[in-house]
Amino acid sequence: MKTALTLCIALFLIGCKDAPPEPAHVGYIEADWVYISAPEPGWITARPIVEGQELYEGDVVFELDKELQETALTQAEGQVEKADAQAKNLKTGARPAEIRALQAKLAEAKAQLAQAKSDRDRILKLVAQGVVPRTQGEKVTTAYTSAKARVKAAEEAIRIAKLGGRKALKQAATAAEKSALAARTRAQINLQRRTVLARTSGRIEEIFRHQGEFVTTGTPIVSILPKDGLKARFFVSQAELPHIKIGEEIQITADGQTTPTTAKISYISNQAEYTPPVIYSVGSRDKLVFLVEATLEPGTNLHPGLPIDVSLP
Repeated sequence: MKTALTLCIALFLIGCKDAPPEPAHVGYIEADWVYISAPEPGWITARPIVEGQELYEGDVVFELDKELQETALTQAEGQVEKADAQAKNLKTGARPAEIRALQAKLAEAKAQLAQAKSDRDRILKLVAQGVVPRTQGEKVTTAYTSAKARVKAAEEAIRIAKLGGRKALKQAATAAEKSALAARTRAQINLQRRTVLARTSGRIEEIFRHQGEFVTTGTPIVSILPKDGLKARFFVSQAELPHIKIGEEIQITADGQTTPTTAKISYISNQAEYTPPVIYSVGSRDKLVFLVEATLEPGTNLHPGLPIDVSLP
């Protein structure tokens, strides 16, 4: 009996010795994906990228059909030209040919005035001599006055033609020109939006839509993993919480990894929660823990979803 008891104790101690030590903290790798979506509906006409490719800011991700936007831009450019011509026309006044026509009318009016003056002077002398009746003198005087009025009207027409449009018309033309320019800018932007460029750098993880497909506004086309998009997530107990802070470095190890990876704590939750079932152990079951996130350095060769062991400082 004594021998059997001794054997059981020995086996228990051996079993305890051979059991692998449970890691202090178990977590996993998570990614902050960036999704590039369609800014507006349309057909995908080009998609010059492949999964796994390194994408850089400014690279073309995909293109949507552009026929409507190109037509709208052509129309807007025509409106700009029309508004510009109208504004210049009002600012410069009448054209030279129109001015020359008015000057010809003025010359004709002056010739008629000279003839009317000559007739008036001659008839008035005859009236004074009693050769012709007074009514004849009144007639030539009226003709002279009319000729003077025509000369004055012709001179005023030339002056107004050289001045250009009225102030209100000029202001309206200027406003129309500004509106046309704004419409052209809007049409240019709408056309540019049909070519979607990357606004962040990273690796193309997955392509959801392909050339020839129709997409709606907000439809994700590709997902990108930014260079700094990986982070470690793990949990610490309430007792450990005061001993860690944002900015501290931690060491991460994973299966098959010979050298630990360094990460910096970037987030500590203020809200306690129960240990997630997927990572709980006998020692941590039913304990309240706090979520901690740590940012990995760019280029780290770890993958989203990978289980990890975390060593705190």
